[in-house]
Amino acid sequence: MLQINKTLVELDLWDNAIESEGAGRLAEVLSGNSVLEQLDLRHNTIRDEGAGLLADGLQGNTGLKVLNVAYNQIGHTGVSRLADALQDHFGLEELYVVRKGRHGGALLSSPPLLSLLSSPLLSSPLLSSPLLS
Repeated sequence: MLQINKTLVELDLWDNAIESEGAGRLAEVLSGNSVLEQLDLRHNTIRDEGAGLLADGLQGNTGLKVLNVAYNQIGHTGVSRLADALQDHFGLEELYVVRKGRHGGALLSSPPLLSLLSSPLLSSPLLSSPLLS
């Protein structure tokens, strides 16, 4: 359905037990979608594996502006995979990443998002803290 989507600009899948496998399936349809602008995947236990699969799908996506993967137990590896995939995604304005069960976290915004993703931020205390591991 998302592959042929011409109208849906915001998709909220908050707390749907998507997990890594579901993230992979979602990534398959995201790669060809150019209409969806906001995707909320909070509280889905996606973890590093699912983040990597999402990263693969996002490489072919041109419309997404906001991605929220907060509270998914995504660690440094998953954040790095997302960062690598999003380096050429010039439309993305906000990426939310927070560890499940903790308060606080990180919001990476564009245009600084793109330069931040390949900078020493990925080894900073914020992204290597327990919030994201």
